Amino acid sequence: QVQRSVEERLMPIMPDEGLIAHQWDKHGTCAGIDQDAYADAIEQAWETVTIPASFDTATPSRMSAREIEAAFLRANPALSGGGVAVSCQNGQFREVRICLTQALEPRACEQVNRQGCQQSGLQVVAR
Repeated sequence: QVQRSVEERLMPIMPDEGLIAHQWDKHGTCAGIDQDAYADAIEQAWETVTIPASFDTATPSRMSAREIEAAFLRANPALSGGGVAVSCQNGQFREVRICLTQALEPRACEQVNRQGCQQSGLQVVAR
C-alpha cells in the first residue's frame, strides 16, 4: 500500500494510483528505501528530463515512434538512442521510457529499446 501523501506527490508525474502502486511494488520495494525517499528519487528523475514543447499542446497530432524519440533526444542531448524507447498501444502513443542509472545518469538499456514501438502515425494527445 502506497501512502496517500506519496500518491499525491507523484500524481503530476504518474497520474494513476494503480501505476504508482505498480511501480512501487516493482521497483521501490527492492530499492532499500522508504516510500518518501522513493518519491524523492522519482521527482529527481522526472526533473532530469525535458519534455519537448510540442507535447504540451492540447491538440492531438500524429507522429511516428521514431519522430517522438527524435524529439526527446533533441530536447535532452545527454540521452542516447539506446536509452530511449517509445511505448504504444492500439495506434496510440503511451509513454517514453528513458533509462537512467541509480545516480540518474542516462544509460543504454537494450531490453527496453528492443521492446520499443516502431509504428508510424501514432495518435499523440497532450499529457
